[in-house]
Amino acid sequence: MFRKMILLATVLALVVLNDLPSGRRAATVAAPAAAALCTEHGGTIRVGLDSDLINLDPDASTSRPDRQVWKEVFNTLVGLTAELKVIPELAESWEYKSPTAIVFKLRQGVKFHDGTDFDADAVKFNIERKKTIAGPRVSELASVESVEVVDRSTVKFNLKEPFAPLLAILTDGSGMMSSPTAVRRLGADYARNPVGTGPFRFVEWLKGDHLTVRRFDRYWEKDLPCADEIRFIPVSDEAVKLTNLKTGALDLVDSVPPKDVTGLKQDNKFKYFEVSDLGWRSVDINVTRPPFDTKAVRQAMAWAIDREVIVRSILFGTGVVAHGPISPMHPGYQRAFAPYRRNVEKAKGLLSEAGRAGGFRFTVMVPRFEVREQVAQVLREQLSEIGIQMDIQLVDFGDYVGRLRTKDYAAQMGGWSGRPDLDGSLHFMYHGRGSQNVTGYDNPKVNELLDRARVVTEPNTRVRLYQAAQAIVADEAPSVFLFYLPQNEAAIARVDGYRASPDNILRLKYVSIRK
Repeated sequence: MFRKMILLATVLALVVLNDLPSGRRAATVAAPAAAALCTEHGGTIRVGLDSDLINLDPDASTSRPDRQVWKEVFNTLVGLTAELKVIPELAESWEYKSPTAIVFKLRQGVKFHDGTDFDADAVKFNIERKKTIAGPRVSELASVESVEVVDRSTVKFNLKEPFAPLLAILTDGSGMMSSPTAVRRLGADYARNPVGTGPFRFVEWLKGDHLTVRRFDRYWEKDLPCADEIRFIPVSDEAVKLTNLKTGALDLVDSVPPKDVTGLKQDNKFKYFEVSDLGWRSVDINVTRPPFDTKAVRQAMAWAIDREVIVRSILFGTGVVAHGPISPMHPGYQRAFAPYRRNVEKAKGLLSEAGRAGGFRFTVMVPRFEVREQVAQVLREQLSEIGIQMDIQLVDFGDYVGRLRTKDYAAQMGGWSGRPDLDGSLHFMYHGRGSQNVTGYDNPKVNELLDRARVVTEPNTRVRLYQAAQAIVADEAPSVFLFYLPQNEAAIARVDGYRASPDNILRLKYVSIRK
């Protein structure tokens, strides 16, 4: 089943990579008719998240729990379907006037939750803010030279050079529009009081307990959202979260432990949702710290790991072995790409070559998620066979994210949730100036390939550039790739209208809960 989904999703993903500037191209795709999708209106949907929230400002975080809330509070300039197709959202249409100039026609009559107008000035304010504050959007929007207000409902992006990933990037945090009035008024407090144009308005956040958003009555999409309220509840223990779903304390959960998937599928009291993910899981290594500043040491780890055992024993066959950042969801995925298969003798030889024949000891930082803890325990056993002693340090998710930003770790059990365009995975993570480069990896050849892939608009050429970058990254092993895990969620049977999305984000405006 999972492999069939991979094949379908890979074909669908080509839509994103092919949605590139080619002369004068205008978007005429209409947003789906949504009102009929509400089986009923009203009610509160209680959503279990895998960790607590950190920052509600979409210009300041990449945390998945934060992104779950953003999608309800904010609209993006362009939207993304579950099939990874770029569609109109706050921008009704767009047209490339040249390879370096794109004009967006904005939806009129849209209000921010504070009652102020969404218009071209708001777009200019938001893009300029994203480019100038210290945050993850800087590298994503580096190719945007300026934003020009043509009139109240028209805005023009002037690019430094052709920028193939632009539309895909604008479907996520870089395209989310905050109220300029609220940002200016609240200053640093905006991170706890977000104001967007989305289907739900922010109400309250009691850290560690819940965050509530409520239906925005002036929302521009007719008859949406379906529910009156969404309550996000962090539950870091996956077993407890699933128990809460089964006992009625939660209505929808953002992940299901692999060991529980089969049983949940067979229980008609629940609905199970699965789709292949855009991202991967890995051991990410701080290449600026000894002994990991030596390539042979990192390669030794890559050769010492038996990924098949992890998929079989911890993921219960729900995942796919990974050797690089191009997931089965992306065009360019190569099933045969497998530069590492467990070879203990080769791993020992590389340690000897690096002057570490006796092995060494290090600490891996692991966020408190059940699967990552279990994977870390298996890796500890496998690495011990080549003389590497790995200590496991469990940390709360908020501390984990903070230490990633400062690279305060030797190695960490991490990975990436992925983005619709490969730029959002490879450039973001493995370019020397990538905003989410948590390993310190900086290879001029990889930088060159990834920069070229941003400029080239021919899809097959872009794929080849990403594959070449992937081969170098895998060889140099700043990340030891482990597996691709399908995105899976579950809900009680009374929940209608939900559909899983491969970008790892819940979309709840169409979701109803039957009384």
